[in-house]
Order: sequence, then structure tokens, then C-alpha cells
Amino acid sequence: MNKGETTDNGLLGVKVIDILPKECECMSCEPTYPRVKIAFYRPSDNKILCEGEFQGNASLEVMAKCDPGMGISHIGINAINTKENWVSFDLRK
Repeated sequence: MNKGETTDNGLLGVKVIDILPKECECMSCEPTYPRVKIAFYRPSDNKILCEGEFQGNASLEVMAKCDPGMGISHIGINAINTKENWVSFDLRK
């Protein structure tokens, strides 16, 4: 999905809010990995249910404070392209 793009299945929606490039941390200049900011929303009223920044595999309950009853519990980030502003990910129950 591209930055700003949304998709939904009628019950749950996903929006890619931002693609964040790697950065240097503090004085040690240890580079971080690129991250993506994703929001999960209810399509019927566009209410944001939770959102978080992700890199790699993550628990939505832990990393984004998502309700476990939402129907998905994990996200797997497969690739982030910071030059073309897209992310490939999968959602898991």
C-alpha cells in the first residue's frame, strides 16, 4: 500500500499514514530501520480504533494498543520502500 492509501473489508479498515525513513539515534549514530505508521479504523464511521509505528513483526495489542476483539492480532511488515513511499505487510489473527 502507498502512503495515504486505505483499504477495508467492510468491518475493518487500514490506512498507511506515513512511511518513516531510517534515522541516526543520538550521538552513537546507530541507524534505525525504516518504519511505517498505520491506523486501523471502522469503515462504517471512519473511527480510528488504534494506530502505531511498525517495523518487522509486531503484536497489535502491544505495539498499537489495539483491542484483541478487532479480529487481527499481529502485523508482519514484509518491505518498506522509503523512496517510493509504499509498504508491503500482512495481517494475522
